[in-house]
Amino acid sequence: MNHLAVDLKDKNTRLDILVENSGRVNFTVAIRGERAGITKQVTLAGKVLTGWKIYPLPMLKPESYSYKSGCVGACFYRGTLKVDKVGDTFLDTSNFSKGFVWVNGHALGRVWNIGPQRTLYLPGGWLKKGKNEVIVFDLDGVGGRSIAGVTKPVLDGAILTEAAAK
Repeated sequence: MNHLAVDLKDKNTRLDILVENSGRVNFTVAIRGERAGITKQVTLAGKVLTGWKIYPLPMLKPESYSYKSGCVGACFYRGTLKVDKVGDTFLDTSNFSKGFVWVNGHALGRVWNIGPQRTLYLPGGWLKKGKNEVIVFDLDGVGGRSIAGVTKPVLDGAILTEAAAK
């Protein structure tokens, strides 16, 4: 989006713009010309705004949230993945929209439902026998979502076999 209409009633209104830092290209020649965030200038009523500042926001810890009646919007989910035999696996993230996953304190990866990837590779070295903590942050959360371990990667609903991956 490069245009947004705002209705400012007060002459001394402060404008804050929150820009998400995701959707980065990390392959092919597209990485050379990629632009993200505010790439040129911000204008308001046809005038260029100057003197604005950028502030990075820290990622909040899930301990700082408690949901009395479920969650809607940006939500943290915390659960456990029970492992009987430690080894490499995949986490099926297809129930989530856009966010991040951590396993036992390790940042596992990003989740976004617009791409083909429906699983994240989870190395066995990050797991322990028994209960493993899984935390998911979803920008468009709703109650009742879950994550599961699967033995093969999934892209757009298709389970990849070793022959298909070669």
